[in-house]
Amino acid sequence: AGTSRGGVGRRRPRAFPILVMLTLVIAGAFALFLLDEAVHFGPTRASNPENSQLFSWTTSSHNKSKEPTGDAGPGSTKKQDIIMKSDTPSPEVHHGFVWSEDQKFVAVDRYLINVEGSVKVVILGDGTVPIDFKENNIALAKFTCSFGEHKGKPARVAMMRGHKRISDHYDTKKQYAFSTNGDNFKAMLIYCNIPVKLDDDAARINSIPLTLEGKGFKLTVSTPFVDLRETTTRIPSSLESLGPPPPVGSMRDDIGQYRLTLCLCPVYGVKSARWLIEYLEYHRAAGVGHVHLYSYDDLHSSVISDTVRAYREQGFVTPHDWSHTSSKGFTQGHTYEHAKFTAMTDCLLRSRGISDFVMYLDIDEIAFGHSGGTKNPHVRYKQGGKAIAATTFSPNTGSLAPMMQHCHDAHLKSSKTKLGCSFNSNTVTSIYTQLTAEEKELESSSGGLLLERYSHVEKEPLCPFNCRCTRQSPDCRKFHYGRQKYIVYVGDNEIAPAVVWTHAIWRDYNLADKGMAILGDDVVHVRHYQGHWYANDQQKLKQVEEIASPLPSQLLGLVRKRIQANPPIKQQYDRYHTTGLDWITPVNRPTAYHHLIAETEQRKQQQLGEDNGRGEGPSSSSSSS
Repeated sequence: AGTSRGGVGRRRPRAFPILVMLTLVIAGAFALFLLDEAVHFGPTRASNPENSQLFSWTTSSHNKSKEPTGDAGPGSTKKQDIIMKSDTPSPEVHHGFVWSEDQKFVAVDRYLINVEGSVKVVILGDGTVPIDFKENNIALAKFTCSFGEHKGKPARVAMMRGHKRISDHYDTKKQYAFSTNGDNFKAMLIYCNIPVKLDDDAARINSIPLTLEGKGFKLTVSTPFVDLRETTTRIPSSLESLGPPPPVGSMRDDIGQYRLTLCLCPVYGVKSARWLIEYLEYHRAAGVGHVHLYSYDDLHSSVISDTVRAYREQGFVTPHDWSHTSSKGFTQGHTYEHAKFTAMTDCLLRSRGISDFVMYLDIDEIAFGHSGGTKNPHVRYKQGGKAIAATTFSPNTGSLAPMMQHCHDAHLKSSKTKLGCSFNSNTVTSIYTQLTAEEKELESSSGGLLLERYSHVEKEPLCPFNCRCTRQSPDCRKFHYGRQKYIVYVGDNEIAPAVVWTHAIWRDYNLADKGMAILGDDVVHVRHYQGHWYANDQQKLKQVEEIASPLPSQLLGLVRKRIQANPPIKQQYDRYHTTGLDWITPVNRPTAYHHLIAETEQRKQQQLGEDNGRGEGPSSSSSSS
């Protein structure tokens, strides 16, 4: 185009067309550079060369294929509408796991994070360090930080807030030095008062050891920094700017304008690739953009590691080696749930300013998003002591967009004091039903999913195991009383990170009440594929009243299509034929608890109706021929 324009019009010197060409080529290259930068919503390059892939998934590489036009819903069978791939594989994370000289503290990693516009040098770890506890429930570090020419600089500790005094949770008299059951919290963030700038050279910084030293305590960390300096606040400031969420199954891995990261912290006890694949594909279809998967030793079997590798290569999963071997024993059984608190907090740190929300689940839990439907009166959206009805979305597709929109709305309405939202856990009791030979044959021949098999849940939570009491009120089930899980708003870097707990951001319910909203079952809830209180008491299992609660058919249809259309994943899915969930032993149950045959026929008729509606049924074929 440059040369043709150069040859038309008034006479020019002979060198002019060449000059025009060079100018346009340079301008075009610069435009492509700007376009590439424009599709990034987070940092475009990691400062640390060794962490150069840290943010590879944060580009819109999922969307570099052409965006589907129109409704790219589950009815579409185009391959590009089914598979979301990244041009760049996710990194495989190997943490530092540096032990102190006295073997009583482990630094998971050292980080450079952006907080309130300045760079902070932070260590995430767990264990026993010299701390002085003040009357006002403040913990003071009795050690200093040294980094290159900066010697003996002050350190500050941020610890988990519990329902007792910090000193009571941080019991140094315990024989075991790390966090354990019984609300013994020793996970912490250590801030070192060391000046680091946004533009400081990463290679130079990584070459300098960071040393913590106090009475009887010394820790030197020389592993590369997790460099998060370039992350920026990215959440929209107002819900008015949000349009309706895209249809389930579109190429977009953000919902509306939200981006959601799932933190699986940690994963163990899984031997079947089928459940893992269905689990990941389900959450991807529901709106999860990325998964941080912290794998304990069990995931190092070939069938599971090959599956995780396939998802890593497609940019959807970042695997973290959280094994006993890699951590030199830190993540073994004595540390609370294989060092769960530090894994959860690491995921939060890596997602700040990159995602809008992080969601914490275990591998036996699925987040069931709702966009309307029957409201559950005893688990409603509660704010300021008042139960209020949540806004409904229609139709119900299983999308997690309403969850995030409600939570962001609560954040804005509370003058940005509510930083997360929790939601209830409901037990999927049908996992304990052992299939008959006829049911097994039907499921196999029809290509049924495990997610379809387990379609019935307990009608009411079994107290006191899955709730505190039988009184039907939001308070009866909030936080750990209802085995709740939650999401945290991480889109704003002005909000300092916290060491997070299992069922809420804080174990301190006073803080949690002020800083979190509770979402009702009509917005989102956890489907818990576990219930040891039933497994340990067969009489309870015989008496439980179950109700049908199938996952949305169009979402499950998309899960099936994505598996079939993704050869590396399909290969792993077919390698291992499981009889159910690896951690559940099903039992013989009365006929009333067997629903598979009737529901399979119902799905078949429903699918037939949908195919006929799209002109794909037998009548359409015969008429056209």
